[in-house]
Amino acid sequence: MVARLIVVTVILVFVMGSFQSSNGQARPKATPSEDTYVRMTDLPGFGANGTVVVTTVNNRGVITIETKKYGDTQRGALNAATVTRTVPAARAKELFQLIDSTKFFAIREEATEACSTDGPTVSLEVKTSSRHKTVRGIGGDCAPAELADAKKIVQAVRQLVSTPQ
Repeated sequence: MVARLIVVTVILVFVMGSFQSSNGQARPKATPSEDTYVRMTDLPGFGANGTVVVTTVNNRGVITIETKKYGDTQRGALNAATVTRTVPAARAKELFQLIDSTKFFAIREEATEACSTDGPTVSLEVKTSSRHKTVRGIGGDCAPAELADAKKIVQAVRQLVSTPQ
């Protein structure tokens, strides 16, 4: 009896996990390349309505842009769309070279932890084969000098995304 209960529980956890990951609510989406990527999340700030845009660029030049428009927070995401496109791998390589030339991985969490802003901000996650770092609160009023390198990366991602195909 206990063995059957365990088997049923494992199956339910697997099925629910598969369902949740397919609708994107419980697990992070797979990136175009799991080993090296930049993920930039534009957050709208405080308010009932807003648009969250998650842009992921991998080292092969694959760009994925997920847009979720929110309305009443009781209903959750009202409108979501995902667009995938590519840029030359050499352009993506330039982005990662810029990241390597900055002190992004040395940014202290304390630089943005105490930041309390109601305005729009950006979160930036960078993962390479040997390093991984997430910096939140970019664009707020906290530690502007320390976040200068993060802002350079955000600007480079925006420029790369706006590159014509």
